[in-house]
Amino acid sequence: MVIRIASIVSLMLFMPLAGAAPFVVDGRLDDWLKNAPTGSSRDWTPRDDVDIKSSYIGQDQTGGAGVFLGPGYGGQEYDAEAIYVSTNSQSINIAIVTGLSPEGPHDYPAGDIALNFSPNGDFGTSFEYGLVTMQDATGIATHAAGSLLAVDEWNYGLWNASGQQRRNNPASEFNLSHPTTIKSGELITGANGESAELAYTKFEHNGSSVLGQYTNDMHYVIEAEIPWSMIDPQFHGQSFLVHWTMACANDFVQVDPPGAQVPSPAPALLMLAGLAPLLRRRRAER
Repeated sequence: MVIRIASIVSLMLFMPLAGAAPFVVDGRLDDWLKNAPTGSSRDWTPRDDVDIKSSYIGQDQTGGAGVFLGPGYGGQEYDAEAIYVSTNSQSINIAIVTGLSPEGPHDYPAGDIALNFSPNGDFGTSFEYGLVTMQDATGIATHAAGSLLAVDEWNYGLWNASGQQRRNNPASEFNLSHPTTIKSGELITGANGESAELAYTKFEHNGSSVLGQYTNDMHYVIEAEIPWSMIDPQFHGQSFLVHWTMACANDFVQVDPPGAQVPSPAPALLMLAGLAPLLRRRRAER
């Protein structure tokens, strides 16, 4: 049999990468959830054919600004409802569901996505990375949505003010555990042109807007993908926490996903490396 090595190489260039995430960053959750949510806990259940770590509430919040969320108030508009994270050898994928629209006016807009790495699962309050969700004056306004930064300093919303305390916890403890927006940091650019992706939009499922169990209970989705190549290699393989809240920190969601998978060469590239000696041998035989 004559093996056309050039044809095999061309085919492999179009092979999907092993471990590639099955998610498209478009603000839809069809690729994350089993069913379209309607406010019931079973509707928020993630797919079981993909490794997804999730945290979600049993029911939606409802009501106006006077409805308590924890630690603050705000009702449906400031409800942080669900967070989903999936990792593979190429990227970290994140989806967040909230009642907070990306369009204002809001007293407090959406916060940035915060990531906290730890070699032993003791996370503390470091939050080394932040992904900008909105370009506004409450955060690092010089960088557009979807920008990934190594964070030097975070903002902490209302809960570092005198007299503002979470129940049975000092204000400082809650403050440092729940960062809101990036105050300062260094923009990360991928060495080979990689970049993070982010979409913040009205929640749709199978092409239709999704309402909760209450009238006008609209959901919004912040969906993102962060390539591992943009994360410092010292953090590869460590446990990490993904956290989100709005700029006031009146409600929050966070999840500790499975341990990070160490990025590895794509199988197609490994196969190409194995074929290199065959190519050299064929040239030598001519």
